[in-house]
Amino acid sequence: MLIVAGISSIIYWYLSEQQGQGDLRPYALIQFLPALLCPLILLLFKSRYTRGNDIWWFLAWYLLAKICEALDAELLNWLGVLSGHSLKHIAASIGCLVFLRHLRLRRVINQ
Repeated sequence: MLIVAGISSIIYWYLSEQQGQGDLRPYALIQFLPALLCPLILLLFKSRYTRGNDIWWFLAWYLLAKICEALDAELLNWLGVLSGHSLKHIAASIGCLVFLRHLRLRRVINQ
């Protein structure tokens, strides 16, 4: 269902762009709301699994990826070789590795 919502937000963005509007609100909601809600959920609810701090590291790498994306041209000018776009993909990949490691190593907390 969430994948459908994500794809629909891109289609809506494209169609609104064709009409000269370029409405990014649904796309921004799909893109950023989970990133804002995940820390809140982590703070409010106790995990049933070990290695809960891994999720914070995953979110940190995601945030770094978004910062690199926003500073694309500036990073290219500063580094000369790597753009923010390239660094975004590296940071996002590391975040995925952190999350996959979390899934592999976590254990249910016996209560």
